[in-house]
Amino acid sequence: MNVTFTFEGRPITAVAGQSIAAALYAAGLRIFSRSFKYHRPRGLFCVSGDCPNCLMQVDGKPNVRTCIEPARDGQVVCRQNAWPSADFDVLRIFDKLDRFLSVGFYYKRFHKPRWLWPIFEHTVRHIAGLGRIDVNSVPKIEAEVEHLHTEVCVVGGGPSGLAAADAAARAGASVLMIDRQPRLGRHLLEEGFRVQGSGVRDGQQLLVNVQANWRVSVLLNTVVFGLYEGSLLGAFQGNRLLKIRAKQVIVCTGGRERPFVFHNNDLPGIMLGRGVLRLARLDGVVPGRHAVVLTDCDRGAELAAVLVELGIEVAAVVDARPDAAAADAAGCWQRFASSTVRAAVGRSRLRAVRIARLDAHSKPQPSDDTTIGCDLLCLASELAPANELLLQGGMRFRHKGRQWEPDRAVPGLWAAGASAGTMELDAQIKQGLCCGAEAAGALGFPSPDLEQLRSRWRTAQTGNEADERPPATRPQGSAFAPPSDGRNKRFVCLCEDVTEKDLEQAIAEGFDGIETLKRYSTANMGPCQGKMCGLLAAEVCARATGRDVNTVGTTTSRPPVVPVEMCVLAAAAHHPVRRTPLHHWHQAAGAKWMDAGQWKRPESYNDPIAEVQAVRNGVGLIDVSTLGKIEVVGPDAVELLERVYLNKWSDLKVGRARYGVMCNEDGIIFDDGVCARLAPDRFYLTATTGNAEGVWQWLELWRATWRLDATILNHTS
Repeated sequence: MNVTFTFEGRPITAVAGQSIAAALYAAGLRIFSRSFKYHRPRGLFCVSGDCPNCLMQVDGKPNVRTCIEPARDGQVVCRQNAWPSADFDVLRIFDKLDRFLSVGFYYKRFHKPRWLWPIFEHTVRHIAGLGRIDVNSVPKIEAEVEHLHTEVCVVGGGPSGLAAADAAARAGASVLMIDRQPRLGRHLLEEGFRVQGSGVRDGQQLLVNVQANWRVSVLLNTVVFGLYEGSLLGAFQGNRLLKIRAKQVIVCTGGRERPFVFHNNDLPGIMLGRGVLRLARLDGVVPGRHAVVLTDCDRGAELAAVLVELGIEVAAVVDARPDAAAADAAGCWQRFASSTVRAAVGRSRLRAVRIARLDAHSKPQPSDDTTIGCDLLCLASELAPANELLLQGGMRFRHKGRQWEPDRAVPGLWAAGASAGTMELDAQIKQGLCCGAEAAGALGFPSPDLEQLRSRWRTAQTGNEADERPPATRPQGSAFAPPSDGRNKRFVCLCEDVTEKDLEQAIAEGFDGIETLKRYSTANMGPCQGKMCGLLAAEVCARATGRDVNTVGTTTSRPPVVPVEMCVLAAAAHHPVRRTPLHHWHQAAGAKWMDAGQWKRPESYNDPIAEVQAVRNGVGLIDVSTLGKIEVVGPDAVELLERVYLNKWSDLKVGRARYGVMCNEDGIIFDDGVCARLAPDRFYLTATTGNAEGVWQWLELWRATWRLDATILNHTS
């Protein structure tokens, strides 16, 4: 089944379930956006919603991540942040004026003479930003909130997440599993080169177990954006806000590839390896014809083999490790060991790459560079943990070798898989099983095979450590190519157009702490929130200051991890909804509802004019049972009421009622209602529906303040 949407005036056909970006890429589009500061052309990069390159305007909504937004019939899509068009952007002139737009330029320039700054500020504010909000349109978006409770919550539906959910459920705990993908186990489909061996068979069996276990509830297409105090998880599913309380939380959010830093590393045609596989395997789009793979681990050769299977010619595999040629002996491509890409060649898209040889200290050799033509450069780096939720939960990580591993345990919070620094599939599954059993055991659901699971996990850990190559064969800083002559830029942060030179200049100016460096340079402050550039910025800071990465650390991870629409955060019914005993009668009569505090009250029955005429000419009956109902009893009941109301109550006879108005300390009307005297020391009063709790608390406050002998009873609900 096909769907058709409109892109800048022309129809685009997509396969149902395909993303907007994939359909546009298949239609020949390569420039998807313009960069924030220099308006350089940008193409697809991560294809996972983590980078800014695919942001577009969809149905009037700005900054939509089109690489994960499904194509739908009738959508209107256009690019943003360009004039007159993204294909020919006049504002790219800023790329030539970079010497005047260095890091922190708005703190240093255009302040003298004083009249110049307002003009400059107005111009910058007009040009800055990405998408623009259409203030004349009011979208009809209905959002709701739901409160969920579970014993164990597993975030992530990959191999380790499936294992954790299976182990916890088998032990007897109720499990809520959340995954942002439309199906569980999608990770195995994306990375075809890892679908082999017993690990995959185990993963497939775990998927069957989880789907068959009644103790496991699954939420798909659901994104967890924050882990808050008290194990409260914030998530959203479409326009539904989910507040999830869990006694134990297991985070299995996986890892993401790190970009490499070299000249012109932002050209369209340069993509992360996983992004290439997502396009090819999940969307059926061939990303290029002639590819070069840049890597610093075994993933590079594996990726190259998959590309050949997909019909893409692999011209070369460039590996920073000196022993890469032996590991890559089976490939039918050129092999460059102890090498890296010095620069990408091209203006609006990738045309070729220049390859530089490295010595034992990762320095460029004096020999000439090798130039290879290509239209696709795949970056296959080691994975960095997607650990934002873990950091928000109080867990800390340390840099060991070339990976970040948990350094501090937090009660009730567990990590498994790539998010915990475990990269081998077999080990991920064993760690997930162990975490699931441990979490269930902490809740009083002991697993009979817990010791066996612990033993298997320890064995897997020992095996991984034994398999690791010596540090000398894994060159530190291999994500950074050697510098070369020329003014081509080496981007660290694609979101904010922050280059390696910008960070070094900021550090030289005194901003050598990672947090101050972030705020001064704006690296990590763009749409990706440091997912792509966080570790790279830390490496630059460590290298420039002579410290190690553990000492430098990383910037604070704050929620939301991913952007959340304001309408979702402002969803109605953040408090429990209250309904009267007559609610279903009103519903059957065709009531149109209104919110009165926490109560649902009928506003009309579809024809207000007819209702008004019926009341004027006949009889009307209204249900006001939602009004606040408060009883005040005691010797000082009269004195309390006369102090908080404008009215006099001492002369009200028993069995009679009187309208009353209540004011606050400033004399402003606080509430009104009717008060009846049931006995000399007993009053029954009403309050407005939305302010019933407030009136009760107000009376209690002043009763305690004035030490009056009265009892206040709230009969409202």
